[in-house]
Amino acid sequence: MPSATRVLSSDDSPAETSGSGTPLLILKRRVKKMIEEEDAQHPLTDEQITARLKSEGIDVTRRTVAKYREDMKIPSTHQRRTRN
Repeated sequence: MPSATRVLSSDDSPAETSGSGTPLLILKRRVKKMIEEEDAQHPLTDEQITARLKSEGIDVTRRTVAKYREDMKIPSTHQRRTRN
């Protein structure tokens, strides 16, 4: 007898993958870490974060990076910039 298949929502599974096949939680952690380590006077843009991820072999779009950043309640580049 076949077993039932359950469809998981994004809230059900921390192992959900992004379009690149990278687990969603890992991708979000990478984005958050890059932002935490950035120069506050010259914060990384979503495009720069995308380029860094791609250099690490993670194929992701700028819009996806922006979406994950917004999901984590991280402000935009302009809002993160500090001035002296």
